[in-house]
Amino acid sequence: MDASNDSEPGSDPVTPLGDLRPSEKKALAEFRTKLEEAIITNRLFSKLAHRHHRHDKSKTRVANACSPDFCMLEPSPDKDEDLKNISLWGIPLLPSKGHEDTDAVLLKFLQAREFRVSEAFHMLRRTLRWRRGFGADDILFEDLELPELNSAAYMDGTDKYGHPICYNVYGVFRDKELYDKAFGNEERRERFVQWRIRLMEEGIKQLSFKQGAWARCFR
Repeated sequence: MDASNDSEPGSDPVTPLGDLRPSEKKALAEFRTKLEEAIITNRLFSKLAHRHHRHDKSKTRVANACSPDFCMLEPSPDKDEDLKNISLWGIPLLPSKGHEDTDAVLLKFLQAREFRVSEAFHMLRRTLRWRRGFGADDILFEDLELPELNSAAYMDGTDKYGHPICYNVYGVFRDKELYDKAFGNEERRERFVQWRIRLMEEGIKQLSFKQGAWARCFR
């Protein structure tokens, strides 16, 4: 069983606004302004650079979304799209909406990039681009019909601090029959990736994004 925990946007504790240094508060304000402008002007999702990548219908959903070139962006607006209601992990991203947890989400990206605003903004755009291409927001509602994998990884309870716990029991794949069911061909491998990402999304749904909260899922 893997009991490690990985640091990623959405898993680290959020520094309370009152504890931020002046330079960090300035970075957050700049990030808010940059994101607000990108959403209002419909430039948050730029078109994919066709010279780098085209969606290949012959490839699977996972293969396309995980292509190294998938998140390459060029600065052209999405003219027909209204992004004012865009959200991440169920939290509205448009700063002017005034949602109490928006700053917490933005701080996670800033902290992951040591408060370098341009890098944090680029990271957020790539995250949103990948989630849209993969269909991460819809995957919780998909029936992947993989009950045989329930023993390989599962969410179960919280620790004494209220952190949700995800158990990864990789040893079960020593069973050849189960291994073949999970990884025996490309279609099964794709379904496994979808199933594993859905489990991660279930864990994220249990996290707290309140200022100062320890939003972390132990795995």
